[in-house]
Amino acid sequence: MPAVPAEPAAEATDGHRPAPPAARATEAPAPVPLRPAEIAARAGQRRHPVPVRRGTADPVKSLMHHHRALCERAVSPLEIAAGLEAHGLTDRTAARYRHRDVFALAEELYARTPAGPAEAPPPVAAAPHPDAGTRAGWTLL
Repeated sequence: MPAVPAEPAAEATDGHRPAPPAARATEAPAPVPLRPAEIAARAGQRRHPVPVRRGTADPVKSLMHHHRALCERAVSPLEIAAGLEAHGLTDRTAARYRHRDVFALAEELYARTPAGPAEAPPPVAAAPHPDAGTRAGWTLL
């Protein structure tokens, strides 16, 4: 078997594989740009900033604002639950509002709705004018 001449050991340039002997002698360091304006923009690499959608910290508050009339006239949480289901809210939608079902969400909406003013008594009818009988007679003639 013929003897294979031994090659000199090549030095590793980046720690992974040795560079060829000819490349070591001709490599020159790349010029470092002095200012950011000198840095060439890479085509296709520019990304527009994606707007971050930040919801409210309390999603139930926005739901209560949206269904305010329903919540204010409701007599019980069950009435709110029926109204929410009529508007298309399901248990899956209630999970977005951090509640297990529509009934638990309706109970919270009912508890958060401020108590409206007590119903005012019906207005008292004014006493008839003392001259009303005479006027009615002339009107009929």
